[in-house]
Amino acid sequence: MIWKFSFFKKKKVNQEIQSFIKTAFGYAPKDTAVYEQALRHSSAATRIKPGLKNSNERLEFLGDAVLDAIVAHYLYNKYPMLPEGELTK
Repeated sequence: MIWKFSFFKKKKVNQEIQSFIKTAFGYAPKDTAVYEQALRHSSAATRIKPGLKNSNERLEFLGDAVLDAIVAHYLYNKYPMLPEGELTK
């Protein structure tokens, strides 16, 4: 969704993103950089250093890892008698 903000100046981009986040989540962050990154698809990203783009992929990786840990914790506690192989399934 960040593509629709890309035609505005930086200050306007922050205001637009703040408005979008406030509408979606009920609060408006002061620093929108991480939200801009989260909304930026890799096809719209630029390379910030060799091997690293300013896309959402690293945040996606982190989010996936957090969700994996939450699900693993839940399953581990919910099914205390299941072996590791069954929990993994």
